[in-house]
Amino acid sequence: MSILKGQSGVNAVEAIFLNTFGWVFRPQPVADFGIDAEVEQADFGHPNGKILKLQIKSGASYFREKKGGNYIFRGESRLLRYWLNHNVPVFVILHNPETGLIIWQKVDANRRQETKKGWAMDIPEANTLDESAKWNFENSVTSDPEAILRLIFSLDAKLMRNFIDRPAVLQWEDWVNKSLGMRNPMFILEDPTEIIEIDIMYPSHDPDDIMRRVFPWLTWELADEQEDSAAPEEVQSVTLDVQLRQEALEFLRLEKFFAEGVPERPEPDESEIEYDPDYEEWLHNSSDQE
Repeated sequence: MSILKGQSGVNAVEAIFLNTFGWVFRPQPVADFGIDAEVEQADFGHPNGKILKLQIKSGASYFREKKGGNYIFRGESRLLRYWLNHNVPVFVILHNPETGLIIWQKVDANRRQETKKGWAMDIPEANTLDESAKWNFENSVTSDPEAILRLIFSLDAKLMRNFIDRPAVLQWEDWVNKSLGMRNPMFILEDPTEIIEIDIMYPSHDPDDIMRRVFPWLTWELADEQEDSAAPEEVQSVTLDVQLRQEALEFLRLEKFFAEGVPERPEPDESEIEYDPDYEEWLHNSSDQE
């Protein structure tokens, strides 16, 4: 996507949020990883602190692949995880400079479809960015910490299962001169040894902050050894000892129960039933009263 074409898409989207929605639109002044603009909702011209993030793609090529009434948007897996780790909603917006059509879709784990090269998401042609879409954007924001925590646990359930009864070491790269400082977490699990690498970048340099936000289902503490002489000066290594929280283990047990459903109650073996004399007397007296 050329710079001019990309800017035309940002300008077209900005006009709708400013003039149609009456909201605050803030383009990213510096290139960011997967985010082109921030939108803040406003009540009667007054910003209310409810924030949305936008990834804006401009070009006719994004409208070539279509199935039924949906256009197909394809992306990299690391970008999807980065969007899903945001604590505010992220929307993908496609702009066709040839027709002026602008469509949108909220990034949601339930909408993704895994592909060989990454993932794909349907964006309905009916999702036009106009006055009719305002309600969807207004009601996409949750500031409820409990809801955000529930969402993270649900999204990471598959990853969490790797940590059952397995302590691990987590290594982060801290790019000290970058706004997206904490990058490329790598888990080294024990018994048996296994390495899990996750390609994400997060706007923080504080290990406690990033762990609370990104991996709240783990407990963590700084490991004794933090030196990494092989790393360049602008990149520091942060090593944490991590374990699965007890609450996370209980969450996984509940998830298993929900997935399998309530089991059928087996017929009791009469020969193994031990009768309670007090219960038998109560049952007999109840029958007499009838």
